[in-house]
Amino acid sequence: MAQPLSGTYTVGGGGSYATLTAAVADLTTKGVNSAVIFKLKTGTFTEQVIITAVPGASTTNLITFEAESGNAQDVTLTFALTSTNNYVCPV
Repeated sequence: MAQPLSGTYTVGGGGSYATLTAAVADLTTKGVNSAVIFKLKTGTFTEQVIITAVPGASTTNLITFEAESGNAQDVTLTFALTSTNNYVCPV
């Protein structure tokens, strides 16, 4: 069985994960065993991301996505929307 995620990871060029898609795939496959923070590198992420149930997530084992710089305006999430794929990240 894969080791659950725990701690802080970076997403973007040169980070722990090159893409949000890769980070979310690991997250939903491996789950978590403590709080997890994904720090997004400055730039634009052109991806469509779907986050399903995460094994181990709870009010204690929170999952956070935030800008590595601390400024949310430094990160943009975008996707070429169509009439049937009209979302970037459904909530």
